Amino acid sequence: MNNPLRPVLDRIARGFTLPQKVGLTILGVLWVCSPLDLDFIPIVGWIDDGVVLALIPKIWMAPTLPRPGSTPSAHLVNVRNALRRGANDFVQGFNEGRAQG
Repeated sequence: MNNPLRPVLDRIARGFTLPQKVGLTILGVLWVCSPLDLDFIPIVGWIDDGVVLALIPKIWMAPTLPRPGSTPSAHLVNVRNALRRGANDFVQGFNEGRAQG
C-alpha cells in the first residue's frame, strides 16, 4: 500500500533552515486554529489537525540546514579554533601544575 505521507516524511528527513521551521510551525498552528479547514466533516477535521500537530515536532527534530548564501563553515572554523586554544591552555596549565607538584 502506498503511504500518502511518504513525500512529506522524506522532505522532513532532509531538513529545513531555521526560518523554514519557524514558518511551518506558524502555518501549522494557524491550520489547527482555523475554522476554515476540514472541521465541517465529522472525525476528518480532527484527523487532519492531529496529523498537522504530529508533524510539527518532527519538523523541529529534523536537521537544521544552513541558510542559502551564508558561510557556516567560517563560523565553525572560528569555534573549532577557540576550542583548540582553550584545550591547549588547559593542557599547558595542567602540565605546569604537575611540574610544580
